[in-house]
Amino acid sequence: MEEYADRNALLNDFGFKNYDAYLRSSLWKSIRGEKLAKDPECYGCGRNDRLQVHHGKYHISNLTGQSLDDLYTVCSRCHHKCEITAQLVKCSPSEATKHLERIRAFFLRRGHIK
Repeated sequence: MEEYADRNALLNDFGFKNYDAYLRSSLWKSIRGEKLAKDPECYGCGRNDRLQVHHGKYHISNLTGQSLDDLYTVCSRCHHKCEITAQLVKCSPSEATKHLERIRAFFLRRGHIK
């Protein structure tokens, strides 16, 4: 997918061998920690356990920590539901974010989150 190829090219420009190397880096750990501290509940369902950070879009500013734009705090369950289709295919970041918005709308309608 083009979004992942663009992400990988940016990360390569920053000196990372691949996305896994980026996720293990102190840079990502710092960005992740800042996002989780700012938004300590799942954007999708409101849970506050097993939290992760979803990239809605990849751009220089959120990959380098200059901005938290397009980063979403999500629980592991919502993260999996929004990124993996029923056919077990990984979605693009933009498609996954659309799924995440639908998950959020579901929980908002039921009053589980504000």
